[in-house]
Amino acid sequence: MPSQCESYFWPGTHVLQNKWGVKDADVLDYRERVHTTLQAERIASGLLPIERTFDAAHVKAIHAALFSQIFDWAGQYRTVNMRRGVNEFAAVADIPAVVDDMHQQITETDWGIEDRDVFASNIATTAAIGNYAHAFRDGNGRVMRILLNHVCERSPYRLDFTLVEPAVWNQRSALTMPDQGSTEVHPEEFVPVFRVITTEAAN
Repeated sequence: MPSQCESYFWPGTHVLQNKWGVKDADVLDYRERVHTTLQAERIASGLLPIERTFDAAHVKAIHAALFSQIFDWAGQYRTVNMRRGVNEFAAVADIPAVVDDMHQQITETDWGIEDRDVFASNIATTAAIGNYAHAFRDGNGRVMRILLNHVCERSPYRLDFTLVEPAVWNQRSALTMPDQGSTEVHPEEFVPVFRVITTEAAN
């Protein structure tokens, strides 16, 4: 019997089962990146409208818009526990509560304040909670970047992710994860990154 984790893959491989029938990891990665980049542009332009509710429905809608042509489970929370290195993401049973925490943090924050440092601190908290949730089997980073851009629409600021190296982003992302035995994230570790990538919104 395959494990739950293995059920996502083509038998005997570590390639995610996909609607394209691609069984080569590099080919799938390339085609997936091209497709989701185009879908993200369609979301940004409004061609793929997504309601800004900042809740579970919102993040699932983003994921579905990006991946529904690739994976059967697009828009659905993962069904397996996941970790990266020593860091464990939210347990499957806890994902809804963590996403709810993120929703509450977003809706209770005054994003209209014109203070760059305050904004960086607040958006770092949103990002840290979302990173810990890691709600989907694949594509979490892409979903979160779109969600964070939607949050920015409530503020005088925008995010330029090209201003941070992927290695720096990944390092800081790992540092925001809860300590072992805890569920409390460390958003302060993300603040320096968001100070760098925060820019003034164009008039």
